[in-house]
Amino acid sequence: MSEMGTNERVMVFVDVRNVLRAFDDDLQFCQVDINGMVRNLTNGRNMIRPYAYDGSPWSDGKGEGFHNHLRRCGFTMRLSGPYNPDEPRQKGVDVNLATDMVLFAYADQYDIAILVSGDSDFVPAVEKVKLMGKKVEVASFENGISASLRFSADRYHNLDDVPMMKLRSPRDSEEVSE
Repeated sequence: MSEMGTNERVMVFVDVRNVLRAFDDDLQFCQVDINGMVRNLTNGRNMIRPYAYDGSPWSDGKGEGFHNHLRRCGFTMRLSGPYNPDEPRQKGVDVNLATDMVLFAYADQYDIAILVSGDSDFVPAVEKVKLMGKKVEVASFENGISASLRFSADRYHNLDDVPMMKLRSPRDSEEVSE
């Protein structure tokens, strides 16, 4: 990936569960390096701020440590909740992400949005942001990107090609470390 214009203001919007879903059982011995992924995607451009969106809390109790790790890495966390154990789905995450992406575009806070998700639910937000003269890049795994989202973006990043895992020993604590 060659370095692009460094004057472009970039905001990154990460759908955390969409990224983690690709790793499933591998998380036991690996640590997903979302911060490294964002550095790779912004590639020397002027990153204004990375945002991470997730449900709160996780049913397994590990989410708080992971969220705190992302905060220490400079992410602004946007959590939706509360968690309902009878309905273990996230509520409001996509809406919060799409709303922020459109709001910050309207407020002229960035030139380029990098959306890290593959959900087709984001197509209307991507289209609105582009109508405001902003560029939208979408990053997702090849097997997790909807065709409509991929084609609505100005640029697509295949996360299968982005290094984003760190190996860790099975003896390491369950808490994500820096």
